[in-house]
Amino acid sequence: MNIKSKLEKNGYVIVKGVLPMTTIAKAKNAIKACVDQQLDLFDAPKPKNIHDSLQCLFASNPSRYKDTISSLWRLCDIYNVLQHKKIQKILINELKFPFISIAGGQVVHIQSKKLQIPGGYFGLPAHQDFPSVNGSLDGVIIWTPLIENKGNQFPLQIIPKSHLNGVLPTQTDSDIPWQIATNQYSEGDFISVSCELTDIVIMSTFTVHRSGIEGKSGLKLSCSTRFDNVSERSFIDNGYPSAYIRSVDRELYKTNPYLSAFQS
Repeated sequence: MNIKSKLEKNGYVIVKGVLPMTTIAKAKNAIKACVDQQLDLFDAPKPKNIHDSLQCLFASNPSRYKDTISSLWRLCDIYNVLQHKKIQKILINELKFPFISIAGGQVVHIQSKKLQIPGGYFGLPAHQDFPSVNGSLDGVIIWTPLIENKGNQFPLQIIPKSHLNGVLPTQTDSDIPWQIATNQYSEGDFISVSCELTDIVIMSTFTVHRSGIEGKSGLKLSCSTRFDNVSERSFIDNGYPSAYIRSVDRELYKTNPYLSAFQS
């Protein structure tokens, strides 16, 4: 069974050995460099291990930690992982996307019990991506790890074949309105996906998935993005819609203290 057939049947497929290790290493190194540059500002030590560096920044300045990890998706090296030519070839040759649209940007996923912000993010609950994309009906998510995850800590969890049910009802009494209503699934429906470095997971944007919260003292560091098929009939008929709205805050520059250096 080929990649497209497996995806259509199960709502996901793992493709082994797609990405070069050097491309993944550059992305991980870029993340660590961003964190270590912030540690320099606080005269904090710069550990050799990326997990330790993240913990050090978190302990030194939680606010700056949040700002830093929120910016990581913009790194060109993250882009180079998720838009790698081998991924594009799979989309074109295997999934039959003759023209590809990128639905939004990249996402960097970080999970560790030692980096848990009280009352804040610790993975995503059960959800579907289609409502936050509104693209082609055959649109996909590409997900890949950036570090070796021994023991599959905080795994990506999915419900196989859930893509066949369309868009499911969401919680109406929750602070997370896009969370799938709990009466739509049982805990036993989820499976934990084991994915090694250089592998990618391809999922339908309709597939129900979540971040697993099972883990001990390890770190999950991964990234993902979403693609639409520009030649899919509904996408054409609807005028290539997107749930993303592009906006620019043209007043933000006024808070930049370094601009005074350019004033005469």
